[in-house]
Amino acid sequence: MNDVMEPLIKQNGAVNGTVEYLGKLDGKWLAVPATVGSQIKGPCSRIDLMKELAGIDVQAMYPAGAPAKADAWTYDAFLKAAEACQKGGHAFGVGLGTTADNVDTAGMIFHGFGAMLVDGKGNVTVKSDAVRQALDYYKRLMAFLPSDVPSWDDSSNNKWLVSGRGALIMNPPSAWAVAKPRRAQGRRATMDSRVAAGPKGRYAPFVPYFWGVWNFSKNQAAAKSLIVHLSQPSSAEKMVAASGGYDLPSFEKLTTFKTWAEEGPPKGTLYHYPNINNHQILSLAGAPAPHKIGEQIYVQALMTQMAVRHFRGEAMEKTLDFAASELEGFTRN
Repeated sequence: MNDVMEPLIKQNGAVNGTVEYLGKLDGKWLAVPATVGSQIKGPCSRIDLMKELAGIDVQAMYPAGAPAKADAWTYDAFLKAAEACQKGGHAFGVGLGTTADNVDTAGMIFHGFGAMLVDGKGNVTVKSDAVRQALDYYKRLMAFLPSDVPSWDDSSNNKWLVSGRGALIMNPPSAWAVAKPRRAQGRRATMDSRVAAGPKGRYAPFVPYFWGVWNFSKNQAAAKSLIVHLSQPSSAEKMVAASGGYDLPSFEKLTTFKTWAEEGPPKGTLYHYPNINNHQILSLAGAPAPHKIGEQIYVQALMTQMAVRHFRGEAMEKTLDFAASELEGFTRN
């Protein structure tokens, strides 16, 4: 798909590293990032509860129409806010199950510490200080989360926020959309916010969908023409508007559509959602491992398994031995 992607990048700007990692192999583009379905899975918080219980003004950190002012929004601040909200009866909803939403959050936290389970060359690197730091952080965070988070699936966080029990969840686009009627009624106001920064950077989970063409197709030219049409700014803007700001183009010049500035209530709540001005580093759990290994890290939910085992009292080195054994199996398959 180089003949499609190269002109699109020239027209729409560069794509982020996650799209490169998934969509390009040995210098060849295998598919084109789609607008529909693609999303950043950062946090979604209750404006009122974050201010009341944690003393954090989310709207001031991420003002609509202006650059973010979130330098103080770090993993340490996130941990303190989680403790305050848990004590106030509205715990953060950060899942640690084995489904995709949970894994995406784990990938974010591990990346924030610079923690790789396997490097880009396929070397097992799980027994590192960075991985130990990530597990230690998870152990402290889990003390302030609902006790059943190890069994959460992709719907659990949505239910936690919409029920009124949670002050913040991760992986929020669908929950934010479902909560819209309540916001319109002035109840349980929510605000799409951005991820906290770890010691090695502010990483946000990004899940891109792709459009491709079968190599055995008898009408590849028509298929590619359709993909080019769907990738035009005017087409992407219509899809973003139809989704209420949920869907997210992967090209850097397609991050300023009016939907994100106007969607609400409150108006402008999604202004920073499309990662305007590259405020965050978009990432994927399992990367930068070679694809066949990264895929297994992801689908086997190895990082959430590690976090839960360590939180439940397993010694750090035993958890790392478990992970190393699993990873060695992944590299042999």
